Amino acid sequence: MNTVICPNCRAENPGNNTHCEQCSAVLRLNGQYLLLQMMDKATVMTWLGLDETDNQQVVIKEFSIESIDDWKTADDFEREKRFLSQLDHPAIPKLLDAFEISQDGRKKSYMVMDWTDGVSLKEKLKTKRYTEQEVIDVIIEVAKVLDYLHSLRPPMIHGKLNISTILQKADGGLVITGLDGAMEPGTKDGIAIPSNIGYCAPELEQGDIRISSDFYSLGIIALVLLTRKEPDMFIKNGTPQIAKAYTNDRTHILLDGLLKKDPNTRISGLKGIMSALNSTPIAKDIPSSRKDALNMADLNQNALKSRFTGIDSEFQKLPGANEFKAWDDKIMLWVTLASIALVPIAAWFYGIGWGLASGFGLFFTATIVYSFVSKARVRKELDMDSFFASLDRFDNKEMTLAVLHFWAETMIGLHIDDYIQKKINRGEINTSRFKSIKQKIARNSRFKAFRKKYRKDHKT
Repeated sequence: MNTVICPNCRAENPGNNTHCEQCSAVLRLNGQYLLLQMMDKATVMTWLGLDETDNQQVVIKEFSIESIDDWKTADDFEREKRFLSQLDHPAIPKLLDAFEISQDGRKKSYMVMDWTDGVSLKEKLKTKRYTEQEVIDVIIEVAKVLDYLHSLRPPMIHGKLNISTILQKADGGLVITGLDGAMEPGTKDGIAIPSNIGYCAPELEQGDIRISSDFYSLGIIALVLLTRKEPDMFIKNGTPQIAKAYTNDRTHILLDGLLKKDPNTRISGLKGIMSALNSTPIAKDIPSSRKDALNMADLNQNALKSRFTGIDSEFQKLPGANEFKAWDDKIMLWVTLASIALVPIAAWFYGIGWGLASGFGLFFTATIVYSFVSKARVRKELDMDSFFASLDRFDNKEMTLAVLHFWAETMIGLHIDDYIQKKINRGEINTSRFKSIKQKIARNSRFKAFRKKYRKDHKT
């Protein structure tokens, strides 16, 4: 720690000083906190600080009543402090301390919170393009936190959800901030918070505070991540336009449910979100052009063949893939030889000695066992996680998994059932649609002929 910042005059000081060299003010807030770096310069200033009692970095919010233009800022500060003190959730910063300090007749209030090594989705979006599945993951993770807030009594409405108040950690986990806009349903102080214009639910702008209001904001966040556009770019006449923002019909159904104008019919909870993701698209849910494309994607031979070759191409990229495939031919060879071994075994019954018959049988049995064990070893060394991750880039996930199942049917020892089941359990695919496509493929003689020829041409 080279320098610290004076909480009074903002001058930089050596880290081992106890008082400011410029104004003589005490550098340690409440006897233990040092200001290291300004994070946000606003009416309520946010600092990266250090708690010297455990040498841990913290976030310190500073509020001076002399610096405010209206009393709402003071109310927001006190509201956030009050609400944070009542919460206990790993995805919400924990309030560690709160205190006031007077200096030269000026009183300042402070909040000390956990520091999160993360980046806001707003900053993340500048350098990252999110996949559709990543956006769905964000929706699900945020919904879990909202369900927690809404389960409290009385329920707590976040009211300020946007891409700036959601942080993403290096491990992918999310942290929800911005509770200075939190409210309780039934109160009439809900207004369109300036920093949340575009994300506010229509009823919230009118002062009608609902649990479903947060989920409208979540739907707007999803559209922003998918389109990389500000809300005003896709909101026309007060209605979000989602037709061009999705690549999967279940996502369209989900966004449509989250962004309904009527708060009484809007999706409002993780259960509703998972239900939408698992729903079967029907004609009224899907634009006609998308419905036609969906049907063609399930039955079109070229689409199935393209997905099959795409999957095989991704597998080929794995180190050891060729060696794994080569063992299929070896195993078939040994199975053939083992079958031949049955001849002398049968002949034994007609007088050939026991030693000759059992020798042949044991030799070829051991050979088969060796072949399968060797292939299992090669399979263990394959980076299947990388292979499965590469499949997430394909659209129409139900068709992808159905073709994957068909592709792997003749790949002895390549177990993909756990991966498919995991997708089903997580609600990432429409189970009924996946099974329907799989049945269609099983009855598709032309596609079976294609697979046979493809394996022969590629010796796989």
